[in-house]
Amino acid sequence: MNELLVLLLALAWIMIGFLALGLFALARQIGILHERISPLGVLPFQGGIKVGEKTKPFELKDIDEGRSPVRIGGEHPLKKDSLVLFISPRCPLCKKLLPGISTLSRSLNDIELIFASDGEDRSEHEKIRNLKYVSPFPYVVSRELGVFFGVASLPYAVYINAEGKVMAKGLVNSIEQLEGLIEHGRSPKNERGRWPDSTLSREG
Repeated sequence: MNELLVLLLALAWIMIGFLALGLFALARQIGILHERISPLGVLPFQGGIKVGEKTKPFELKDIDEGRSPVRIGGEHPLKKDSLVLFISPRCPLCKKLLPGISTLSRSLNDIELIFASDGEDRSEHEKIRNLKYVSPFPYVVSRELGVFFGVASLPYAVYINAEGKVMAKGLVNSIEQLEGLIEHGRSPKNERGRWPDSTLSREG
């Protein structure tokens, strides 16, 4: 009788263990799904230049002073589109997005990718600038640039065509959203800048 009781208890503990593992796996999947679909807040500030408007040209220093100045906006001298991705060294979501940039950049041969940020702590910028996902691309620090494009939340992307016109812009919480913004910016059908995702900018 005692042996049967011990066996039943052992089976019960094994079942409890499997149940705990199942709950842990379920919670992890819910967390991953939440990160993928959560808008993480609607963009609260719609200021700055509007989609469809032409940008004025900015000529800014790369944080790596050995590199050439970075031109953003205006007509591109090489007739290339540009993608400006605003990030911050203190933005956890930005850091999470960066590894995906390495893969995405392989399909961006016809687009100039530029990282932009704000803040006075140069050492923090240099630290993120030296990451392998960021180092191949220009990196500028300019508060004026962020204000001009109406950046209120990060990470934030702005797609500018070769003529200097803003084709799409908005908060991008994932690589999937960034890819969607790029496709939207590339499509000539989207001249009016409409966008189905509420986290991204819409033309009024």
